[in-house]
Amino acid sequence: MLVSRELRSEGQITERMILFTAVNGVFAYLVLALLLPFLHIEYQADLRTAVLHPVYAFAGALAGGYLASRALLLLARWIGKNEDRQFILTVAAVVLTIGMAHSFQVSVALALVTLGMLARNLDSRHALLPVRLGRGAELFFVIFFVLTGASLEFHAFGTAAAGIVAAYVVMRFLGKALGVLAFGKLSGLPPGAAGLLAIALTPMSGFAIVMVRDTASLYPSIGRELASVVLAAVVVLELIGPLATQFALRKAGEAHPDA
Repeated sequence: MLVSRELRSEGQITERMILFTAVNGVFAYLVLALLLPFLHIEYQADLRTAVLHPVYAFAGALAGGYLASRALLLLARWIGKNEDRQFILTVAAVVLTIGMAHSFQVSVALALVTLGMLARNLDSRHALLPVRLGRGAELFFVIFFVLTGASLEFHAFGTAAAGIVAAYVVMRFLGKALGVLAFGKLSGLPPGAAGLLAIALTPMSGFAIVMVRDTASLYPSIGRELASVVLAAVVVLELIGPLATQFALRKAGEAHPDA
């Protein structure tokens, strides 16, 4: 998103890149929720905990996001299309959702994703204005990069871990590329454009860090093992990912930085 904004890119590759980024994050969290019962069983939790805890965490996050989105849309209609007021309202809805998720011990990330998704799709009257954070939004990207680097423990990054991280990065790219190339033609993308889209999707979302933290909060031992691989992969892909995205958008002719 940051690269496309810097390049002022517009076009088919840019739109699909942003859409796929959002969809990938949602599906990743859904798959994590489905895998949690197996993790509970692996650590010898009873069957009730293995089944009910993931269901509670998943359903509770969805319910919290739904209630927050309904409240957000209702208040947005009430205060009208005033950009300053709606900005404060949106921030308040986010803070409320985070507090609700913490209080009921459900997934904060999934509750926030649900809030955003439903607020966008249930707004039949178009009462909610798009949030414009302006140049100040880049501060959050800087903080994210710094926190990611600070979370990486190099003493755990041995030769074996480096091999696992390299395999993970390669397999992740191949998985995305094969999916995009296989179904690109069906959605109207020629092979060349599908290849550029696969390259544009190289960066790794900060959502991965959230998922590692959620898993580590349940079982710290596997959390440390996950963190040593995932955080290292995030750092690597934060370095090469933006360059790959920039290359793909420029090659597709959708970058207009001087526009």
